[in-house]
Amino acid sequence: MTIKLGIVGIGYLSSCLLHGLALHRRGEEVWTCLTNPIRDEIPIPLSDIELKAAFAIDAEKIGKSVGEVVRSYYPSLPQGEYEDVTIQRGVCVEKDHVVEKVSSIWDDMDRGATEEYLRSRFKDLDVLLISSTTEPQEPTTSSKVYALYALQEGVSVINGIPTIIAGDEEYDYLARENQAVLFGNDFASGATPLTHDLLAHLAQHARIPINIAQWQYASNTDFKSLSESKSRGTAKKLSKSRIIDAAFPGMDIPNYIGIQYIPPSILDPDTKHLYLNIFYRTFAGTTNFITVTAQISDSPSASVLAADLIRLVPIAKEKGDFVPVEPNAFYFKSPPKIYPSRVEAFNRMLEWLRK
Repeated sequence: MTIKLGIVGIGYLSSCLLHGLALHRRGEEVWTCLTNPIRDEIPIPLSDIELKAAFAIDAEKIGKSVGEVVRSYYPSLPQGEYEDVTIQRGVCVEKDHVVEKVSSIWDDMDRGATEEYLRSRFKDLDVLLISSTTEPQEPTTSSKVYALYALQEGVSVINGIPTIIAGDEEYDYLARENQAVLFGNDFASGATPLTHDLLAHLAQHARIPINIAQWQYASNTDFKSLSESKSRGTAKKLSKSRIIDAAFPGMDIPNYIGIQYIPPSILDPDTKHLYLNIFYRTFAGTTNFITVTAQISDSPSASVLAADLIRLVPIAKEKGDFVPVEPNAFYFKSPPKIYPSRVEAFNRMLEWLRK
Protein backbone atom coordinates (compact mmCIF):
# COMPACT_ATOMS: atom_id res chain seq x y z
CA MET A 1 0.00 0.00 0.00
CA THR A 2 1.11 3.55 -0.72
CA ILE A 3 -0.52 6.52 1.02
CA LYS A 4 0.02 9.56 -1.19
CA LEU A 5 0.40 12.60 1.05
CA GLY A 6 0.04 16.32 0.45
CA ILE A 7 1.04 18.89 3.08
CA VAL A 8 -0.09 22.47 3.64
CA GLY A 9 2.61 24.43 5.47
CA ILE A 10 6.25 23.32 5.41
CA GLY A 11 7.46 24.46 8.83
CA TYR A 12 8.80 22.75 11.93
CA LEU A 13 5.95 20.24 12.34
CA SER A 14 5.84 18.91 8.79
CA SER A 15 9.64 19.03 8.53
CA CYS A 16 9.95 16.91 11.67
CA LEU A 17 7.45 14.41 10.29
CA LEU A 18 9.23 14.17 6.94
CA HIS A 19 12.64 13.95 8.60
CA GLY A 20 11.41 11.06 10.75
CA LEU A 21 9.94 9.25 7.75
CA ALA A 22 13.23 9.60 5.89
CA LEU A 23 15.22 8.22 8.83
CA HIS A 24 12.76 5.33 9.17
CA ARG A 25 13.18 4.42 5.50
CA ARG A 26 16.91 4.15 6.15
CA GLY A 27 16.41 1.74 9.00
CA GLU A 28 16.84 4.13 11.91
CA GLU A 29 14.65 3.96 15.01
CA VAL A 30 12.38 7.00 15.24
CA TRP A 31 9.79 5.97 17.84
CA THR A 32 10.12 7.31 21.36
CA CYS A 33 9.26 3.96 22.95
CA LEU A 34 9.65 0.32 21.98
CA THR A 35 5.95 -0.52 22.34
CA ASN A 36 2.80 1.52 21.94
CA PRO A 37 -0.71 -0.01 22.06
CA ILE A 38 -2.02 2.06 19.17
CA ARG A 39 1.10 2.03 17.02
CA ASP A 40 1.49 -1.72 17.41
CA GLU A 41 -2.05 -2.35 16.15
CA ILE A 42 -1.85 -0.17 13.05
CA PRO A 43 -0.87 -2.70 10.37
CA ILE A 44 0.39 -0.06 7.94
CA PRO A 45 4.13 0.75 8.18
CA LEU A 46 5.53 4.28 8.08
CA SER A 47 7.34 3.37 4.87
CA ASP A 48 3.97 3.31 3.05
CA ILE A 49 3.66 7.11 3.38
CA GLU A 50 4.89 8.89 0.26
CA LEU A 51 5.03 12.69 -0.07
CA LYS A 52 3.50 13.83 -3.36
CA ALA A 53 2.71 17.55 -2.94
CA ALA A 54 3.48 20.51 -0.70
CA PHE A 55 1.93 23.98 -0.47
CA ALA A 56 3.14 27.16 1.21
CA ILE A 57 2.57 30.91 1.14
CA ASP A 58 6.09 31.93 2.14
CA ALA A 59 7.77 33.35 -0.97
CA GLU A 60 11.13 32.26 0.46
CA LYS A 61 10.01 28.59 0.27
CA ILE A 62 7.87 28.46 -2.87
CA GLY A 63 9.72 26.92 -5.81
CA LYS A 64 12.30 25.19 -3.63
CA SER A 65 12.42 21.44 -3.13
CA VAL A 66 10.85 20.13 0.04
CA GLY A 67 14.20 18.54 0.87
CA GLU A 68 15.98 21.89 0.83
CA VAL A 69 13.44 23.48 3.19
CA VAL A 70 13.27 20.49 5.56
CA ARG A 71 17.07 20.50 5.73
CA SER A 72 16.98 24.13 6.92
CA TYR A 73 15.10 22.86 10.00
CA TYR A 74 16.81 19.45 10.28
CA PRO A 75 20.30 19.58 8.75
CA SER A 76 20.72 15.83 9.33
CA LEU A 77 18.09 15.02 6.67
CA PRO A 78 19.81 12.52 4.34
CA GLN A 79 20.81 13.92 0.97
CA GLY A 80 18.44 13.15 -1.87
CA GLU A 81 15.31 13.04 0.26
CA TYR A 82 12.27 14.97 -1.08
CA GLU A 83 14.32 16.66 -3.83
CA ASP A 84 11.69 15.59 -6.39
CA VAL A 85 8.81 17.45 -4.67
CA THR A 86 8.67 21.20 -5.30
CA ILE A 87 6.80 23.49 -2.92
CA GLN A 88 3.85 25.05 -4.73
CA ARG A 89 2.14 28.34 -4.06
CA GLY A 90 -0.89 28.00 -1.81
CA VAL A 91 -3.84 30.07 -0.59
CA CYS A 92 -3.66 32.86 1.98
CA VAL A 93 -7.07 34.25 2.92
CA GLU A 94 -5.91 36.11 6.04
CA LYS A 95 -4.69 39.69 5.75
CA ASP A 96 -2.63 39.71 8.95
CA HIS A 97 0.14 37.13 8.69
CA VAL A 98 3.53 36.80 10.37
CA VAL A 99 5.15 35.54 7.17
CA GLU A 100 7.07 38.55 5.88
CA LYS A 101 6.79 37.78 2.15
CA VAL A 102 3.38 36.23 1.49
CA SER A 103 2.73 34.87 -1.99
CA SER A 104 -0.81 33.54 -2.47
CA ILE A 105 -2.63 32.29 -5.55
CA TRP A 106 -5.38 34.72 -4.58
CA ASP A 107 -2.99 37.56 -5.42
CA ASP A 108 -3.62 37.03 -9.12
CA MET A 109 -6.28 34.33 -9.43
CA ASP A 110 -10.06 34.53 -9.12
CA ARG A 111 -12.02 32.09 -6.97
CA GLY A 112 -13.07 29.88 -9.87
CA ALA A 113 -9.48 29.49 -11.01
CA THR A 114 -8.48 28.77 -7.40
CA GLU A 115 -10.81 25.77 -7.32
CA GLU A 116 -9.44 24.41 -10.57
CA TYR A 117 -5.83 25.03 -9.46
CA LEU A 118 -6.20 23.20 -6.15
CA ARG A 119 -8.48 20.38 -7.23
CA SER A 120 -6.18 19.51 -10.11
CA ARG A 121 -3.29 19.23 -7.65
CA PHE A 122 -5.29 17.19 -5.15
CA LYS A 123 -6.48 14.57 -7.65
CA ASP A 124 -3.60 12.16 -7.08
CA LEU A 125 -3.52 12.49 -3.27
CA ASP A 126 -4.95 10.20 -0.62
CA VAL A 127 -4.45 12.51 2.37
CA LEU A 128 -4.00 16.25 2.85
CA LEU A 129 -2.30 17.26 6.11
CA ILE A 130 -2.98 20.87 7.20
CA SER A 131 -0.09 21.96 9.43
CA SER A 132 -0.01 25.71 8.85
CA THR A 133 -0.11 28.38 11.56
CA THR A 134 -3.20 29.10 13.68
CA GLU A 135 -5.77 31.20 11.82
CA PRO A 136 -8.09 34.02 12.96
CA GLN A 137 -11.68 33.11 13.77
CA GLU A 138 -13.27 34.04 10.46
CA PRO A 139 -16.04 32.48 8.32
CA THR A 140 -13.56 31.82 5.51
CA THR A 141 -9.99 30.77 6.22
CA SER A 142 -7.19 29.24 4.19
CA SER A 143 -7.57 25.82 5.83
CA LYS A 144 -11.29 25.78 5.02
CA VAL A 145 -10.52 26.46 1.36
CA TYR A 146 -8.00 23.61 1.25
CA ALA A 147 -10.36 21.24 3.08
CA LEU A 148 -13.33 22.13 0.87
CA TYR A 149 -11.61 21.29 -2.40
CA ALA A 150 -9.75 18.29 -1.00
CA LEU A 151 -12.93 16.68 0.32
CA GLN A 152 -14.74 17.41 -2.93
CA GLU A 153 -12.00 15.44 -4.67
CA GLY A 154 -12.41 12.57 -2.23
CA VAL A 155 -9.11 13.35 -0.52
CA SER A 156 -9.03 12.73 3.23
CA VAL A 157 -8.11 15.71 5.44
CA ILE A 158 -6.15 15.88 8.70
CA ASN A 159 -6.64 19.30 10.27
CA GLY A 160 -3.83 19.92 12.75
CA ILE A 161 -4.79 23.54 13.57
CA PRO A 162 -7.63 25.02 15.72
CA THR A 163 -9.98 26.07 12.89
CA ILE A 164 -13.18 24.02 13.26
CA ILE A 165 -13.47 21.80 10.19
CA ALA A 166 -14.21 18.35 11.63
CA GLY A 167 -17.56 18.80 13.36
CA ASP A 168 -18.73 21.48 10.94
CA GLU A 169 -21.88 20.14 9.27
CA GLU A 170 -20.83 21.20 5.77
CA TYR A 171 -17.41 19.55 5.93
CA ASP A 172 -18.70 16.44 7.72
CA TYR A 173 -21.28 16.07 4.93
CA LEU A 174 -18.63 16.45 2.22
CA ALA A 175 -16.45 13.83 3.89
CA ARG A 176 -19.26 11.27 4.05
CA GLU A 177 -20.64 12.13 0.60
CA ASN A 178 -17.24 11.71 -1.06
CA GLN A 179 -16.06 8.85 1.18
CA ALA A 180 -13.09 10.83 2.45
CA VAL A 181 -11.93 10.71 6.08
CA LEU A 182 -11.96 13.92 8.11
CA PHE A 183 -9.73 14.14 11.19
CA GLY A 184 -9.47 17.24 13.41
CA ASN A 185 -9.11 19.72 14.98
CA ASP A 186 -5.81 20.97 16.51
CA PHE A 187 -3.28 18.29 17.48
CA ALA A 188 -3.37 17.47 21.20
CA SER A 189 0.37 17.14 21.52
CA GLY A 190 1.69 19.33 24.31
CA ALA A 191 0.27 20.92 27.44
CA THR A 192 -3.41 20.26 26.73
CA PRO A 193 -3.48 16.45 27.13
CA LEU A 194 -1.38 16.79 30.28
CA THR A 195 -3.81 19.35 31.72
CA HIS A 196 -6.76 17.16 30.69
CA ASP A 197 -5.27 14.21 32.61
CA LEU A 198 -4.82 16.34 35.72
CA LEU A 199 -8.36 17.73 35.55
CA ALA A 200 -9.79 14.23 35.10
CA HIS A 201 -7.85 13.08 38.18
CA LEU A 202 -9.28 15.95 40.24
CA ALA A 203 -12.82 15.30 39.00
CA GLN A 204 -12.58 11.60 39.84
CA HIS A 205 -11.56 12.48 43.41
CA ALA A 206 -14.19 15.21 43.93
CA ARG A 207 -11.60 17.98 43.93
CA ILE A 208 -13.00 21.14 42.35
CA PRO A 209 -10.69 23.69 40.71
CA ILE A 210 -11.10 27.24 41.98
CA ASN A 211 -9.04 28.63 39.13
CA ILE A 212 -6.65 27.40 36.46
CA ALA A 213 -3.74 29.43 35.09
CA GLN A 214 -1.45 28.37 32.28
CA TRP A 215 1.38 30.30 30.64
CA GLN A 216 3.31 29.11 27.60
CA TYR A 217 6.13 30.69 25.65
CA ALA A 218 8.06 29.60 22.59
CA SER A 219 9.96 30.98 19.59
CA ASN A 220 8.29 29.29 16.64
CA THR A 221 6.17 30.91 13.93
CA ASP A 222 2.90 29.74 15.44
CA PHE A 223 3.62 31.43 18.78
CA LYS A 224 4.67 34.60 16.94
CA SER A 225 1.36 34.49 15.10
CA LEU A 226 -0.61 33.86 18.30
CA SER A 227 1.11 36.70 20.17
CA GLU A 228 0.72 39.29 17.42
CA SER A 229 -2.89 38.55 16.43
CA LYS A 230 -5.66 38.76 19.03
CA SER A 231 -8.06 36.72 16.87
CA ARG A 232 -5.54 33.93 16.30
CA GLY A 233 -4.74 33.84 20.01
CA THR A 234 -8.44 33.64 20.86
CA ALA A 235 -8.90 30.65 18.54
CA LYS A 236 -6.03 28.78 20.20
CA LYS A 237 -7.18 29.60 23.73
CA LEU A 238 -10.71 28.38 22.98
CA SER A 239 -9.27 25.16 21.62
CA LYS A 240 -7.19 24.64 24.75
CA SER A 241 -9.95 25.51 27.23
CA ARG A 242 -12.61 23.06 25.96
CA ILE A 243 -11.14 20.31 28.14
CA ILE A 244 -12.27 22.17 31.28
CA ASP A 245 -15.92 21.87 30.24
CA ALA A 246 -15.37 18.19 29.43
CA ALA A 247 -13.92 17.40 32.87
CA PHE A 248 -16.28 19.69 34.83
CA PRO A 249 -19.46 20.08 32.74
CA GLY A 250 -21.75 22.94 33.69
CA MET A 251 -19.20 24.60 35.97
CA ASP A 252 -17.88 28.05 35.13
CA ILE A 253 -14.28 27.69 36.34
CA PRO A 254 -12.14 30.82 35.95
CA ASN A 255 -9.15 30.09 33.75
CA TYR A 256 -6.35 32.01 32.12
CA ILE A 257 -4.13 30.95 29.23
CA GLY A 258 -1.15 33.16 28.45
CA ILE A 259 0.73 32.69 25.16
CA GLN A 260 3.95 34.61 24.60
CA TYR A 261 6.43 34.72 21.74
CA ILE A 262 10.12 34.97 22.67
CA PRO A 263 12.74 35.78 19.98
CA PRO A 264 14.55 32.65 18.78
CA SER A 265 17.97 34.08 19.67
CA ILE A 266 17.02 33.41 23.30
CA LEU A 267 15.31 30.00 22.99
CA ASP A 268 15.40 26.97 20.75
CA PRO A 269 12.63 27.89 18.28
CA ASP A 270 10.78 24.59 18.52
CA THR A 271 10.79 24.25 22.31
CA LYS A 272 7.69 25.27 24.25
CA HIS A 273 8.02 26.20 27.92
CA LEU A 274 4.99 25.65 30.14
CA TYR A 275 3.93 26.84 33.58
CA LEU A 276 0.61 25.47 34.88
CA ASN A 277 -1.09 26.14 38.21
CA ILE A 278 -4.38 24.55 39.33
CA PHE A 279 -5.77 25.88 42.62
CA TYR A 280 -8.48 23.54 43.90
CA ARG A 281 -10.81 22.80 46.81
CA THR A 282 -11.09 19.38 48.42
CA PHE A 283 -12.91 17.85 51.44
CA ALA A 284 -14.20 20.20 54.14
CA GLY A 285 -13.17 23.28 52.16
CA THR A 286 -9.44 22.54 52.28
CA THR A 287 -7.53 24.18 49.43
CA ASN A 288 -4.47 22.81 47.62
CA PHE A 289 -2.71 23.48 44.37
CA ILE A 290 -0.82 21.66 41.64
CA THR A 291 2.07 23.37 39.88
CA VAL A 292 3.69 21.96 36.76
CA THR A 293 6.65 23.28 34.82
CA ALA A 294 7.65 21.56 31.60
CA GLN A 295 9.69 21.92 28.45
CA ILE A 296 8.10 20.34 25.38
CA SER A 297 9.47 20.02 21.84
CA ASP A 298 6.37 20.95 19.90
CA SER A 299 7.01 19.44 16.49
CA PRO A 300 8.10 15.91 17.47
CA SER A 301 5.10 15.75 19.86
CA ALA A 302 2.68 16.59 17.03
CA SER A 303 4.51 14.70 14.28
CA VAL A 304 4.00 11.33 15.94
CA LEU A 305 0.26 12.03 16.00
CA ALA A 306 0.31 12.93 12.31
CA ALA A 307 2.23 9.72 11.54
CA ASP A 308 -0.51 7.69 13.23
CA LEU A 309 -3.39 9.58 11.66
CA ILE A 310 -2.09 9.32 8.11
CA ARG A 311 -2.00 5.53 8.52
CA LEU A 312 -5.42 5.48 10.19
CA VAL A 313 -7.05 7.00 7.10
CA PRO A 314 -7.26 3.75 5.07
CA ILE A 315 -8.46 1.92 8.21
CA ALA A 316 -11.27 4.43 8.76
CA LYS A 317 -12.22 4.21 5.08
CA GLU A 318 -12.39 0.44 5.28
CA LYS A 319 -14.69 0.77 8.30
CA GLY A 320 -16.86 3.27 6.40
CA ASP A 321 -16.38 5.72 9.29
CA PHE A 322 -15.56 9.00 7.58
CA VAL A 323 -15.73 11.39 10.57
CA PRO A 324 -14.58 9.01 13.30
CA VAL A 325 -15.49 10.10 16.83
CA GLU A 326 -12.88 8.06 18.71
CA PRO A 327 -9.67 8.96 16.81
CA ASN A 328 -10.69 12.61 16.75
CA ALA A 329 -11.36 12.59 20.51
CA PHE A 330 -7.95 11.09 21.28
CA TYR A 331 -5.68 12.95 18.85
CA PHE A 332 -7.10 16.48 18.92
CA LYS A 333 -7.87 19.37 21.27
CA SER A 334 -11.08 20.51 19.53
CA PRO A 335 -12.74 17.39 18.13
CA PRO A 336 -16.49 17.13 17.57
CA LYS A 337 -16.76 15.17 20.85
CA ILE A 338 -14.50 15.40 23.93
CA TYR A 339 -14.51 12.64 26.54
CA PRO A 340 -14.16 13.52 30.25
CA SER A 341 -10.65 12.02 30.40
CA ARG A 342 -7.76 11.20 28.10
CA VAL A 343 -7.75 7.65 29.45
CA GLU A 344 -11.33 7.15 28.29
CA ALA A 345 -10.49 8.65 24.89
CA PHE A 346 -7.47 6.35 24.61
CA ASN A 347 -9.45 3.21 25.51
CA ARG A 348 -12.27 4.10 23.14
CA MET A 349 -9.68 4.68 20.41
CA LEU A 350 -8.30 1.18 20.96
CA GLU A 351 -11.81 -0.31 20.86
CA TRP A 352 -12.49 1.49 17.58
CA LEU A 353 -9.21 0.28 16.11
CA ARG A 354 -9.87 -3.33 17.11
CA LYS A 355 -13.43 -3.52 15.75
